[in-house]
Amino acid sequence: MSMTANENSVATENSITPNEKTNIKVDTTILKDEIEASVDMVSEECSEDAIDFSEKQQQFKLSDVRFIILFTGLLLGFFMATLDTTIIITAAGIIASEFNAVDQIGWIGSAYLLTLSGFQPVYCSITEIIGQRISYSCCILIFIFGSVLCGVSNSMMMLIISRAVQGIGAAGLFTSVLIIICELMDSRTRAIYQGILGLAIGMATLIGPLLGGFLADRGQWRWAFYVNIFVGAVIITLTLVFCKLPLTKKQKERINGEKTIWKQLTEVDYASLVLLMPGAVSLLAGLQLGGERLSFTDPAVVALLTLGPALIILFVVTEVFLIRFPIFPRHFVMSRSNIAILACQFTGGMMNNAIMYFVPLHFQIVKNDNAVQSACKLLPFFVTAVVSGLLSGLIVQKTGYYRFLLWLGAAFCIVGSSLLQTSNLATPEYLLFIYLGLFGLGLGSIKNITTVAGQAGIAKEDLTIATAHGQFMRIFGGAFGVNIAAVLFRYDTTTQLEHLKKVTRSDFNLSSIPALKSLHYMLRQRVEKICLEALDKVYLLVAIVSGIAFISTLLIKEYYIIVDSKTRTGDKSNVKEEEIKKV
Repeated sequence: MSMTANENSVATENSITPNEKTNIKVDTTILKDEIEASVDMVSEECSEDAIDFSEKQQQFKLSDVRFIILFTGLLLGFFMATLDTTIIITAAGIIASEFNAVDQIGWIGSAYLLTLSGFQPVYCSITEIIGQRISYSCCILIFIFGSVLCGVSNSMMMLIISRAVQGIGAAGLFTSVLIIICELMDSRTRAIYQGILGLAIGMATLIGPLLGGFLADRGQWRWAFYVNIFVGAVIITLTLVFCKLPLTKKQKERINGEKTIWKQLTEVDYASLVLLMPGAVSLLAGLQLGGERLSFTDPAVVALLTLGPALIILFVVTEVFLIRFPIFPRHFVMSRSNIAILACQFTGGMMNNAIMYFVPLHFQIVKNDNAVQSACKLLPFFVTAVVSGLLSGLIVQKTGYYRFLLWLGAAFCIVGSSLLQTSNLATPEYLLFIYLGLFGLGLGSIKNITTVAGQAGIAKEDLTIATAHGQFMRIFGGAFGVNIAAVLFRYDTTTQLEHLKKVTRSDFNLSSIPALKSLHYMLRQRVEKICLEALDKVYLLVAIVSGIAFISTLLIKEYYIIVDSKTRTGDKSNVKEEEIKKV
């Protein structure tokens, strides 16, 4: 039996590896963004501190009524931030039509997701320094401020900027509850509360599109944002009264005079803000601008498409080789399995958001549905994704095996998206529902099990690195996916509609979906056909990305998961040496 030192550390915390298998995390999300997603983004610092759970729980009883009320408030904030990733999915078409900017529809979602993902790592570090109460209160105030700005927006540009402000606040709403779960609970208790978070995500994913469509159809889409003011007021009250958690390690360092707050702030890794997020925005803006101008050789487009990847590459280099306290440690990113998991989570986010944002357009433009009807027709996707996430978690919990679920999930995504790509104007709706259901079965499993795989073969100090980065990549992939899909849709429809205008000598555009319904029947049929062909290219993109996800799953190592409290705390005294050996 031969094991390297690195492999020994890999097999320490959550897993033992006879055939290589992983840690378990009960279901979570569908979005997401999903959002999903989001049951993964825990404090970047909390695991590094090697917190002793029993000591923490002696200070703060989990059964205490105060904790239950506090968790309820945090759960409400988590639900609200998740809801804002889904509530505009079915309303986006009508919102964009009101501002005559259907071509910019992708930015409504990606602006929120970009700041949400970019600020999460920094927020985790800042929270460790200043404490939960202050950081969470600031985040909820920023989120409410962004919601007000969204509600009063009078242009698409203002709405996009306001959504970015919302995302900054949402980063804290997502992570706070996960930091608390990480710090105060052992793995079994953590699984119960993560299951509750998964249920909240599922509810938000089901309710959001319906509520957004209902408000949009009545011309009241602004209330999708205004409602956050009232919910936020309740959350702030609960937080200020009940948020009295144990001191963090960094707070204790200041009390003991070991470090000043300024010294601690200088140790925070800000690279995600100054390199990664500007790089992502430049790349996505270049793609968007190229789609609008129908040319990717324009100097401005070339500059953006060059600057974006350059900044992202610089971010990777600085994280791996230069920064003293990086959010992407070198030993973590040099693992083939870890990179494969991150790639799978990134592609999962791309698939999720491309489907969630453009299938409603399919039903609104091609099937002439209103926003609520298009939301209801997304239910086969949402429901199967939730069910798949729950079942996959139970299977892992019972068997300890997970990699085959990733293979099956990616295969279902390939099949579902490929079948969607074959749709035409005559395709019955029940077939579309079956295709969406197949895709949901696959994606629900991928989103849940990639978190399990990410936590499996890692040392205890890397537990939250894996979960945090997984959520980061999923959200970033979601922002990237919705924008790439928007560029494809915009480019294809614009070129074909320009040709149709010349042939028919008519004047119309896709800036307003309701306006298309007033076109002559024959002309509208041709426009619908053009839009469906563009949507089929989006589905083809999803199918290709699903294939990449499948290849990624083949590179993921498997660790056998033992749900045992002794194993969970790193006690391997009762495990044979052969059982830890890699295959």
